[in-house]
Amino acid sequence: MIPLILVWLLRRYKISRRPPALKFAYAFCFSLLWALSLSAQKKTIHYTVYHNGSEQGTLRLYENVESNIVRIRIESDVKMRILVMISVQTIEEAIFEKGILVSSYLSRIVNGNEKVKQQVQATGFSYQLKERSGTSQLPYYPIRASILWLYYTEPVGLREVFSDNFQKYVPVEKVDSCRYRVKFPNGHENYYTYHNGVCTKVEVDQSLFHLDFVLNE
Repeated sequence: MIPLILVWLLRRYKISRRPPALKFAYAFCFSLLWALSLSAQKKTIHYTVYHNGSEQGTLRLYENVESNIVRIRIESDVKMRILVMISVQTIEEAIFEKGILVSSYLSRIVNGNEKVKQQVQATGFSYQLKERSGTSQLPYYPIRASILWLYYTEPVGLREVFSDNFQKYVPVEKVDSCRYRVKFPNGHENYYTYHNGVCTKVEVDQSLFHLDFVLNE
């Protein structure tokens, strides 16, 4: 619909042969196309969370690409019963500039109590980790891919990604066509499945439970 409007405007003002009007038409069309290009770079993707085959929560993935800056953010809300009812709200965010992580944020609230709150910030050629217990420096630079990156795109050729939760790199292994496994230091594993580069499913394997994050069609 919008492209048709643009064509109509240009034809109308071109036929009129009035330079000021034609200038206005081109300026308006350019502004509209520029605004559309910016809005097209923002996406919100929804996943449903399943525990033992039963729907137990949601996950929202926000992607924002502006020039050479990529912002990735997930917000999840999961309620499930493991002996007792557990409610977990998680917010994770990562910002990459020119392919390098410049900041990240992680917050996890369990049954109303904030269990994790930390931030990683690039300072020159190093990263500063801020937690409730204090501030320290990470022994890595630069970080080019984190766990959140796996939600953003298929990790073709990647052997490891940075885990904000464990504050270290974790291995990435391709186990099948468009399916990858990430092993964590505590023995838990995540599996990521892709279709045309889009993450369609995340399987979370832990000792006490199994969760599936499934892309909504």
